[in-house]
Amino acid sequence: MKSSKFVGILTIAAGIAIAIGPWTFVKVCGDMGSVDAVCHKTRLIALGLGVIILLLGIIMMLVRHKILAGLFSIVIAAGGVTTILLPILIAPVCDMNTMTCHEKTLPFLLVAGCLLTVIGILSMIYMFKSRKPKDPLQGGPEQPVRPQQPEPPGQIPGTVGQESPERSRRPDWPDGFDR
Repeated sequence: MKSSKFVGILTIAAGIAIAIGPWTFVKVCGDMGSVDAVCHKTRLIALGLGVIILLLGIIMMLVRHKILAGLFSIVIAAGGVTTILLPILIAPVCDMNTMTCHEKTLPFLLVAGCLLTVIGILSMIYMFKSRKPKDPLQGGPEQPVRPQQPEPPGQIPGTVGQESPERSRRPDWPDGFDR
């Protein structure tokens, strides 16, 4: 299995977990009456972020060039960092330590983000190190190019009064001017 496909599968799994986790197995706080809990915004943003990471994983599976896969690995690592920052800075979860989102959702998103960042960084390192350097002689001429032989000393090509074999005279020019 190619490494980009393996990274793609891991990224797809992480994207699905980040997208559906706050809605299902690591639920955020429930209904708080007339007030929306701040962690409900975390859940919505996690859904969008998870879908983006899922799409990155699909693209990663389809990529054939190592350099392009390395660049997508950087974007995957950035998605992992964004997942880490989501429950802390971007859309913080509830402040109380006893709330469900603080006990379950926050650690889940932190761990998922850390794993995704490590996967992206390791994949990037592998993709850029494992690519083969281009052979400068490949695709060149099959025969070595012969350097031009220098003119014998004492002869300067194109001097007045000397005929050069590669120059031709045009008979239709007046006074025998060379072309």
